[in-house]
Amino acid sequence: MDIEGLREVIKYEFLTYNSDENKRLHHFRTVFEPYIYNILIKRYSNYFDDFWKSYFPPKRSDKAFVIIERRCHPNYWFILRNIAWANPDMSVYIICSDQNESFIKALLGDKVEHFNILPLFKGSPNRDEAIKEYNMLLTDYSFYEKINAKYMLTIQMDVFIRKKLTDDIFTGDYWGAPWAWKQELPGGGGATIRNISRMIELCKYSNKHDKIDGVIGQGQGQGQGQGEDSWLSDKIMSLGWTFPDIEIRKRSIMESIPTPDPFIIHQFWTFFSTFSNHLDSDLFYNFLNHMLTFYII
Repeated sequence: MDIEGLREVIKYEFLTYNSDENKRLHHFRTVFEPYIYNILIKRYSNYFDDFWKSYFPPKRSDKAFVIIERRCHPNYWFILRNIAWANPDMSVYIICSDQNESFIKALLGDKVEHFNILPLFKGSPNRDEAIKEYNMLLTDYSFYEKINAKYMLTIQMDVFIRKKLTDDIFTGDYWGAPWAWKQELPGGGGATIRNISRMIELCKYSNKHDKIDGVIGQGQGQGQGQGEDSWLSDKIMSLGWTFPDIEIRKRSIMESIPTPDPFIIHQFWTFFSTFSNHLDSDLFYNFLNHMLTFYII
């Protein structure tokens, strides 16, 4: 697969898949993802694999990657190597289930003792129940008490990092990719920056009747129910806590707002409708190619 092949897939899906907006967004998110990671693996797997050989993350550090995934996900191999390259000095916490713990340990091999593996999920529930458990976990103060760091960067299986991470990204109390439909909020999505002590405080002392109940959506998607990132984003605003301005968030993490040169990307392929009138243009081709180009130095 190359960029031109990906563009042809995108054009085909836009022409043939007709449904309401929410179903289209979910369809594009799931259909385009394998093609995206196929290109990334083709481009960078050899380099990242060589880097991985000498990579042993610290068990404890001020900043931590937190991967939360209960499935034996096909992107796991690439995600692990991507974060290793992006910042090898950060500790790594892997939140898994009793169903995929052995899979993760097999991926890590002789490096397993250098990772913090927490099998906090049980079984393999349906999608709605799994989303509910995810939302409940990320709004439970006791979860954050398990992360021995000052800041954490959440990484989902549809996230990738294009540039080496620098310390200045770890600021504020909570934030993520800005949402195109609510740009004034701290945002969220699959990659978020969280001050752990502030998350403990917020989740521990929020009125229990105001706690998220795990409803529907995993995120702040248009037409979805409230997810943990939406709940946290609203609480940060109501409490007057801190997060970077829109320009910093846009150039740091990209999701629904096209950005020239972000550090981190979360499922931007869900929102290709921004380019629906330009799919044959050099603009769209160059955008795709640049977003899937890493700063290998």
